[in-house]
Amino acid sequence: MYKIHYTILLIIIILMWSQKTTAQSNAGTDFWLSFMQHIDSGDNEMLVMITATKNTSGTISIPGNSFRQSFTVQANNVILIDMPRYAETVGSERITNNAIHVTSRDPVSVYMHQYHGFRSEATVVLPVTSLSTEYYVMSYTGIDAGAGTGTSEFIIVGIEDETIIEYTVTDDTVESMSRGDTRTITLNEGQTYQVRAPSSSDDLTGSFIRGDKVFNVFGGSSWSCVPRNCGTYDNLLEQMNPIDTWGSRYVTIPTQPSTNDVFRILSASDNNRVTVTNQNGDVEDFTINRGEFIEYQENISTFIEASSPVLVAQYLIGRQCTSNSEGDPSMVILNSVEQIRDTITMYNSSFQNISQNYISIIGRTDDVNNVTFDGATITEAWTPIGVSEEFSFVTLLVGVGSHTIISEGCGVIASAFGLGDAESYAYAGGASFNRINANPIPDGECVGVPLLLQSGLPPGRYNVTWDVGHNGFTSQEHEFEYAYPEEEGEYNVTVTIDDLCFNETSMQDKTVRMTFRQDIDVAPDIPFICEGETLELEVFDLEGATYLWNGPLDFQSEDQIATIQNIRPDMSGIYDVIGIVSGCKTPTNTIAVDIKATPQLSLGRDSVICKRFGNPIILSPGNWNTYEWSDGSRSSNLSVIEAGAYAVTITDEFNCVGESSVTFEARCPTTFYIPTVFSPNGDSINDEFSVEGFDVISMELVVFDRWGIEVFRTRDHENDWDGKMNGLSAAAEGYYAWMLTFTGYDQEGLEITDKKSGMVELMR
Repeated sequence: MYKIHYTILLIIIILMWSQKTTAQSNAGTDFWLSFMQHIDSGDNEMLVMITATKNTSGTISIPGNSFRQSFTVQANNVILIDMPRYAETVGSERITNNAIHVTSRDPVSVYMHQYHGFRSEATVVLPVTSLSTEYYVMSYTGIDAGAGTGTSEFIIVGIEDETIIEYTVTDDTVESMSRGDTRTITLNEGQTYQVRAPSSSDDLTGSFIRGDKVFNVFGGSSWSCVPRNCGTYDNLLEQMNPIDTWGSRYVTIPTQPSTNDVFRILSASDNNRVTVTNQNGDVEDFTINRGEFIEYQENISTFIEASSPVLVAQYLIGRQCTSNSEGDPSMVILNSVEQIRDTITMYNSSFQNISQNYISIIGRTDDVNNVTFDGATITEAWTPIGVSEEFSFVTLLVGVGSHTIISEGCGVIASAFGLGDAESYAYAGGASFNRINANPIPDGECVGVPLLLQSGLPPGRYNVTWDVGHNGFTSQEHEFEYAYPEEEGEYNVTVTIDDLCFNETSMQDKTVRMTFRQDIDVAPDIPFICEGETLELEVFDLEGATYLWNGPLDFQSEDQIATIQNIRPDMSGIYDVIGIVSGCKTPTNTIAVDIKATPQLSLGRDSVICKRFGNPIILSPGNWNTYEWSDGSRSSNLSVIEAGAYAVTITDEFNCVGESSVTFEARCPTTFYIPTVFSPNGDSINDEFSVEGFDVISMELVVFDRWGIEVFRTRDHENDWDGKMNGLSAAAEGYYAWMLTFTGYDQEGLEITDKKSGMVELMR
């Protein structure tokens, strides 16, 4: 059952849905998330925290397992839902079915918290409406200390069936990927795929992930020290922001006086010029390429401005390196000041050892007088920051409970953090997640089909002006359709975007192509192909086209020649493909594929052979088209008399290849020749009682006189009885009993231990 708590929350941030905008945010009705591997794997607790601004209900489930639970949440309250053990994703580079799905009747905000003892971390979870198709990973190196070896990690969460995802790693992985390697996977709804570094020194920051459909990504580490020379540790967990929501301007705020926080800035483009200006006016310039990051430490506020969008992370450091010996490593992805909102509600608490709670607010300098906190004007001094001091921030020491920030101007962004003995938290959920750096213009459409144009931006903050490049038509609508003439053509479409809050104008343009729907040709059907071979599905090139294949077992590919290695019979079926030319999809074409199973044959189990008997063994693999034996012969069977290894390769009616082999060990049944009489008279004829054995492992022979007294014993089969009493005086004529104990082989070549006995007559 779920539990309702009001006083032991780590931190809950409720981003209220504004009446002034319909922008993407961290509130929604549909969420997908997954927990990464914790340093205390199997022992850690996993909580999903759900808040709402009005009474609502919903369900939380793990569709790939049996977990499903309903919940009800009251306005401005919080529920905590304990997740089962299998919600933790363990291992690396394998698909699991443990993604968590949250749905609600009305908008809620969702957070996840993973902890064991003082090893805890949490993050905001973005709804599906705020997710996208391209991400970079922000993480950190691990540490070998205390609880064990911690490593950098990230996890991908599938939210649509047949999502083709390609990822490139920046460091080694557990399953033998190396720096710069790329791999493609296909995820269905509810599936997860975790990637972990093999050692604490590896760092997966900068790994790039993209897919053909929307999905979610979380990053962090199972156990880290921040910075690496500071002797306190914690796990790191954070929601990754999609690239198209990144901004180019950020304000950073320190969490403790005279204590350095660690910052990382990661770029999605080459030659990105980044300027970091601190509160004292000191300036540092950097140039960062695609997928690279810079790291610096600072104990005062900075303003970051980049020539193209960047991702910024702030890391709280371990208490041994702080000014007041409080805090612990924690990671938070910062939001750009371009993603401001007008209303934010947060909840602070004293969970575990938290003794100090804070909320930091950032807004435009000309707007700060329009900002209220819990209904009152903020009396603390705002600190201006930025090249022209266009932004200001304030950090408030707050009490435990719910707090609401309202801006009557353009808006604010906010984050919350708390400090305590060996504990800290940090969230930056109070922001919009508009796709501010995505080009909203489509590539084109088929002739006769209206072109759908969507800005993807909230009308309350942005004005748009579209020029469709035809007949002087323009529109100020954020979403509309335009019907071009029913003929092929290219049109230069532009959209001018006015940011009413920042008083800035930008423009996106693209050449849109309207094309007739074209057919595509594919290679002929494949009547048969053998299991284990490589299947090639070819569509003949269509100028300017991209392709999408679909097939059995959720197969998808965007290659013109799609390949599947090590094919299996269950991959047989119809493979269909479409081409897309400037947004215009071709009719579907298909290739039928019949995959024949590898021929199954057997030469039998490994066995033994006895050449002494002279009886050959006939090896017969069955009826096939061709045969080739290891000795080069090509008959349908093989006669074997010698020990050794024998193999055959056959082909069936489809020319599919099968193989079998068998090994024979030289081993005959143990046999003995034991005489019934001997005459030790020195004539060199039958002078000794000799036991002759074949294929004997070991033996012991004992001879007794008529009164049962032992007269001879040997374990050496070459040591025969010479007719003397224990090797001394000559034995009398007459009958003597013998007993033979031996270890040898039976008819099947199996080792046995047995006994034989009889009588022998001694004659002089």
